[in-house]
Amino acid sequence: MKLQSYNPNEKLNTINAQVANTGSAEAYGADTSGNSALQNALNRAADTWLAIDKQNDQVKAIQANNDIIRYSNDLLHNTETGLMNQKGMNAQTILPSYTDAMEKKRQEVLAQYNFKTRDSINAFGKMVDNTLTDNIDMIDRYQRSQYEDSIQTANNNTLELLSNNLQLVDNFDSQQKTLDLMGSHIEAAGKMLGQDDAQIQAAKGKLYNSQAEALLNQSQMENNLDKMNKFLQYFTGKADEGILAKYRNASKKMNEAKWGNDTKQFEYIYTMNRDNPEQGAKLAGEAARARAAEQGSSGVSVDNPKLWNVAQILQRKYNIDANLVYAQMMHETGGGNSVVAQYHNYGGLKTTVDTGLDVPPEERAGSGGLNWFAKFDSDEAYADEIAKTLVADGVPGVHDLHQYAQILKNNDYYTDLLPNYEEGMRNNLPKKKAFTEDELNNVYKDAYNNYLSFASQKRQMEGVAAQARINTLKAAVNDAIMKGDYATATSLISSAEAAAQTPEEKAIISAMNVSANAALQKQVAEAQKLTPMEEYSLKKYARDHSMAEVLNKVNDMGKTPSESFMVQIAEIQDKRGTIASTDYSGVGGAFSGLKGAARDGAKYEYAIRLAKAQQEGYVSDYQKQEIANDVAVEHSAKVSGSGIFFNDDVPVSAAVSRANNWNQVITDNGDGTVVGVHPDGSTEVMTVSEYKDRYNRTSG
Repeated sequence: MKLQSYNPNEKLNTINAQVANTGSAEAYGADTSGNSALQNALNRAADTWLAIDKQNDQVKAIQANNDIIRYSNDLLHNTETGLMNQKGMNAQTILPSYTDAMEKKRQEVLAQYNFKTRDSINAFGKMVDNTLTDNIDMIDRYQRSQYEDSIQTANNNTLELLSNNLQLVDNFDSQQKTLDLMGSHIEAAGKMLGQDDAQIQAAKGKLYNSQAEALLNQSQMENNLDKMNKFLQYFTGKADEGILAKYRNASKKMNEAKWGNDTKQFEYIYTMNRDNPEQGAKLAGEAARARAAEQGSSGVSVDNPKLWNVAQILQRKYNIDANLVYAQMMHETGGGNSVVAQYHNYGGLKTTVDTGLDVPPEERAGSGGLNWFAKFDSDEAYADEIAKTLVADGVPGVHDLHQYAQILKNNDYYTDLLPNYEEGMRNNLPKKKAFTEDELNNVYKDAYNNYLSFASQKRQMEGVAAQARINTLKAAVNDAIMKGDYATATSLISSAEAAAQTPEEKAIISAMNVSANAALQKQVAEAQKLTPMEEYSLKKYARDHSMAEVLNKVNDMGKTPSESFMVQIAEIQDKRGTIASTDYSGVGGAFSGLKGAARDGAKYEYAIRLAKAQQEGYVSDYQKQEIANDVAVEHSAKVSGSGIFFNDDVPVSAAVSRANNWNQVITDNGDGTVVGVHPDGSTEVMTVSEYKDRYNRTSG
């Protein structure tokens, strides 16, 4: 390229009479306008290409972001493999899994779309970051909820198991430990969930409310006053007083009822006043009132309920006798009225930690830096602190006051003399609650009314039991009678009568005994009667044998002959002349006033009776005369009438009419039996056939 107007002699900083920059090509006479135009064209082309690349990259960035969004949604929400399907504690792995997978996907997409411009890369990164931010926030909330749900579920499951155990265990100490454990679980779970103290205490309060309702109601249903009072003490300060109040009232009523419903005492009074329930009720009421007044109400009376609550905690958690440790704390703290009692520091315990509660200057000297009063969050925290020393000294499980004080003395717990310390504790022991006059009156009323109910139920139960025994006895007696076992039947009745538990039962069995004996006698009589075949056989036998031999045979058969049968035997004997051979010497005069058939009947009767008497042994003349006289008297009534003759064809009514006219009083029962009145005034029931057989006589 030719440099026009070039003159080497010209000053280098002048061109065409103008001062030129020596750093420019124009200073040397070069013309660069063409180069500038070319450069501008190139720059415009580059800008165009860059604009096209940007437009293409913007499209690709949107497409790439859409790929990221689709991948993210599938990664999280796929119905089968989505990370958000994980529940509970497993959900805690979602976030790291998601971020790792998304970073890998970001690099894959960047390589796939090969962005040309930094702006597009930045835009893509920003869109991906927005997606990640939204999803990570959502994942965090989900993981948090799953974490909380998991902890809450685990805690609820544990509480449910412990609650079930509460209902199954019948040991109060075990139940208390379980309740403490439930409270600890709620506290631990609350801290894991980031709850503050107020939230944790509210959760514990809800637990204690539900458990107090359940356990106190169970105690009431079981009528277990001791357990109810222990639970009331335990839940005081833990459960709402509105819940406890109704059970405090129930405890009061149950305590009154305890004295007014002493069934053992009622049993004793009942045995002495069975037939006078009103008198028994008065005695029961007076006895119950006296015992209640003597032994006092349930529970204890304490001057400082807060210290008593601490004592209860120490007993429950560390097996330190509540009565003794309460007395100890009352003695040592002057009643527990510490200036820092509002901070649950009832004994004025001190610490080297600045709590803002300064110990008075006069108490700091020689304290070893214990310049502040300690603060405690609860009575339980205070109890835990003082328990450290008491447990180390070995007082858990000790229930004797002297032994308790001696152990503390041996461990240099106090410097006072042992007797003084014991006396101080003894003066502060919890006192037994006393009944008020109104409560004692309620005890009397309860016992009075309860005894009346008891006596009424007792009588009913006795009646039911007696009737059952009587029914059993009747069945056994009837069975024995049916079997002909009369000895067993009578023995059963006698034994039952001796064992009767009430006068009413004894009276029923006595009446049953009379009835049964009558039935027995009748059955025995029926069993001892001769059968028609036996009578026929004996009549044949009588034709060849004497009256005495016939009687012997009857005895051998174990039977008792009827009078009519014996008359028939006598008639048979008379026909064969045997009766005529009977010795009537000395007794004939007894029959001289009798006529005809009456006299013959008397002879038959005499012969029969004489034969029976001779079977038993020697019969003197005097005895013979007595027999004859008796027979004569019995037959004398039959001679006052005339022509009286009873045959089988004579109607009963006619026979009765004739007999009554004949001074032999006869009553027809209308059931096939008649009642006859003997001359001596005694009566006898017999069948019509027996009557006709016996009085088939003729008077002449």
